[in-house]
Amino acid sequence: MSPWPEPEPETMEELAALIKKEDNVHYRAGVRDGPVFSQAWRHSVCDWYYEFVDRYNFDREVVGIALNYFDRYISKRSPDGGFARETYQLIAVSVLFLAIKVHAACDDGSASRTKALSGLIYGHFEGQDVLAKERDILVALDWFVNPPTFHQIALAFSEIHPLRLVSTQYNTYVYEAARYQCELALFLPDLLMQYRPSEIVFAAMLNAMEKIDPAILTEETKRRFMSLLHHPEMSLDESKVIEVKEYMKCEFTAPHELHRLPGGSASPTNVTERIR
Repeated sequence: MSPWPEPEPETMEELAALIKKEDNVHYRAGVRDGPVFSQAWRHSVCDWYYEFVDRYNFDREVVGIALNYFDRYISKRSPDGGFARETYQLIAVSVLFLAIKVHAACDDGSASRTKALSGLIYGHFEGQDVLAKERDILVALDWFVNPPTFHQIALAFSEIHPLRLVSTQYNTYVYEAARYQCELALFLPDLLMQYRPSEIVFAAMLNAMEKIDPAILTEETKRRFMSLLHHPEMSLDESKVIEVKEYMKCEFTAPHELHRLPGGSASPTNVTERIR
């Protein structure tokens, strides 16, 4: 009997469906020069998003969804970056408002979610302005508000990773370390523009795997994982995966975070400090 059983068909089908959905969320919005749409402004928005969702105990995955809405909307409505600062701020608030309504639930229940949404706009924008922008966002996105997320893809990959047959503890570490890197990737719209979420997740897992003792993660185990790139259900571009792997290693300045084997939190708190 082979020590390397084939991945469960249901998991492969789920992963293939997520990768297929990536075709619906391509966009070309990137970082632009100038005071309105700058890398520093992107960092400020991301930091604010994470602080907000952490304060109200929303799943951090909401941040990635909101930024997906934001980038796709900008790509459709102003591909040359022609909005005023106040309009960008309204868009940033509206996409988070929408992502929370569609995807998030507070640990404390619906009352806390209502309080969070009220606090999101209070003193900044009129409610009708946010709702009008929300409708415009939905139209621009063709009502496609369920993009595949880094979390979903990372979880699916972890469920078919051959390391799970060797050590569930280290397999969990690879999953958590990949999520950590993917949260950092949200600060880099150029990265999101050039590569698919599945390529970013796979690359992040490869980076995490480099920190594991070869006695645990053998060459055969790594080879089996790499072979998933060419599985007929996925057919990922290996050259792009290697590109983004090296890109992230160069851009992220806290590689020591990946040395917490296994265990500790793999979710950034002050993430701006981890980006060059």
